[in-house]
Amino acid sequence: RRTIRAHVLDETNALLLGWERGAGDAPRYVITLPEGWRPAPDSALTFAIAEADQPLPDPETGRPAQEQPRRQDRTPLDLTIELADGGGRVARLPLSAFAPVQPPIEAQRQKVRLFDPGAASEPVPQTYWIPMGQIVADAPGFDASDVSEIRFVLDRSPAGAIYLKDVGFGDPGQ
Repeated sequence: RRTIRAHVLDETNALLLGWERGAGDAPRYVITLPEGWRPAPDSALTFAIAEADQPLPDPETGRPAQEQPRRQDRTPLDLTIELADGGGRVARLPLSAFAPVQPPIEAQRQKVRLFDPGAASEPVPQTYWIPMGQIVADAPGFDASDVSEIRFVLDRSPAGAIYLKDVGFGDPGQ
């Protein structure tokens, strides 16, 4: 069994992705680039990710679940970044080759928890800037001038939730 849940958060303009991996293919989030638009082969893939430390929306109602256990394993989340070209070839790289998604930092702001009813942590997105050349280095025949899809494959951590935002391509000279 595998599940993936996605929900756009209005207040952050981020996509909340949650997953539990089971048997079969790993869950993935795919962005298909518009027809006729392709990034420059020397550009960099850029995006921001933060681990989500909140209840995920119920897949039936879309409303946040009332209670959901926190992820006890505090090791950093990891996933695979894939690019697909128009010919169906795929280039992939584990996110941990740059830096895994770090767990949220928790802080108690008041001496007594009773007076601090807010969340104990706040997501801080980590921005990634990955040169296209590094993603496609181990993908012979991959056409970096014909990238048609960006895939976030949730295959390296058995379960988790992340905020994803600001996905795009940029000039590596910036």
